[in-house]
Amino acid sequence: MTAISAGKLQVDLYHDGHKISAVNPALLRPSGQVGALLRGRDPDQAVELLGMLFSICSVAHRVAATRALEAARGCIANAEIEQVRNSQVAIERLRESLMRLLLDWRYPSIDDDAAAQCIRLCKTLSQALETDPAEAALVVVELGNWWRGLRCQPTEQDIWIANHCERWRGIELGGSGKVLEPGMPGAGQPSLETGPVAAALGCRDAARVIAEVLQTLVSQVDDALALLEGETAEALAGLAQCSGDGLATGWALTARGWLMHGIELDGDRVERWQILAPTDRNFHTEGALVRRLNNVVIDRDSAEALTRELTLAIDPCVAFEVRMNDA
Repeated sequence: MTAISAGKLQVDLYHDGHKISAVNPALLRPSGQVGALLRGRDPDQAVELLGMLFSICSVAHRVAATRALEAARGCIANAEIEQVRNSQVAIERLRESLMRLLLDWRYPSIDDDAAAQCIRLCKTLSQALETDPAEAALVVVELGNWWRGLRCQPTEQDIWIANHCERWRGIELGGSGKVLEPGMPGAGQPSLETGPVAAALGCRDAARVIAEVLQTLVSQVDDALALLEGETAEALAGLAQCSGDGLATGWALTARGWLMHGIELDGDRVERWQILAPTDRNFHTEGALVRRLNNVVIDRDSAEALTRELTLAIDPCVAFEVRMNDA
């Protein structure tokens, strides 16, 4: 079984000579294809398949799917199992956040060698968590020392953020939307906002929004490490629920925001399987990108550059293209 193509995002931007008059994101994602593939299968087999189908956030997909399946069956995992799950997802979230800092934003102290070291440590830790808790504890210490040795001093980090944001100072974006929380009423609505961009809730200055995203990315590394070191604990309430319409949901927190799997069983077979990833929400036709960019007053050339920068900040888990059009 090979991984399904992650998909592609195409953003059509329309400019009337004064402002962005329309934003049309077209997101090609395999979620429906996956749902069709899993329907009628043994649910445990379906969970195993998910880890092979998704190359990005595969751990989070497995964990969210497992939680949804347990909710559908009326089972509750014990605290020890959930702690291991949260740790595995935190490792993946830490790694993905660091890769974004390196590849998209050129965090000053991270180079290719540092990225390779991060990948090695995360892989070693993930394996040790399942087999050797003592070794896992040692790797957590090594990972923490590695990150603290690389992390920029506040002044250097402020300069790095300012270099990315200064161009957009004074540009007013559209408002933010409602922020997603697992288990909230209407959590299945695809337009709810999640991920680092949600940290800029209520802020409309473009420079400030991007600055908040960059700061949140760094904080995600700190927070994931704190969880692995046992200094903090992730709340478990609401991460697995069964709704009145027969759809059981499971959640996992990725570097891009909350991932949801929804499962409906028919006896011992999958009747329905729904996946809502952060990319599906934030790049929905009523999602964060559209809300932020619609009717922004900006010149044509800068509009295209801002759209690329904001798309990177919100972060699709797929390749993207921005196409400029005259209104």
